[in-house]
Amino acid sequence: MSDKSVAEKARVKPGTRIAVLNAVPGVVEVLGLPDPVFVDAPAAELVFLFASTRAELDSGLPFAVEALAPGAAVWVFFRKGSRAAGLDMSRDDVWTVAEGLGLRPLGILSVDESWAVFRLRPGS
Repeated sequence: MSDKSVAEKARVKPGTRIAVLNAVPGVVEVLGLPDPVFVDAPAAELVFLFASTRAELDSGLPFAVEALAPGAAVWVFFRKGSRAAGLDMSRDDVWTVAEGLGLRPLGILSVDESWAVFRLRPGS
């Protein structure tokens, strides 16, 4: 298993401007972000969206995409094993909604035992 943090695996640079939408306590703190600067979405280079339900995904992801600055990316945090845990969404739902909004995948990373993140960017 790698000793790299999620931020290192995703090559997040020091001083990256990050907006966090629908934050879940304790998750952003375990990413190993190198000196992040937290800002509102329109000024962000990365937008973190937390979605535990399909309704949060359906309402939050279009808002996040609309707020993206040119060149910015969105990370959608979702619960691992969501369907097995009785939640109404999964990784496949994240991809379906993202694809419908014109996002392309940059990859998926495990955050911890409960959360994963789908990294996405506008474009083809």
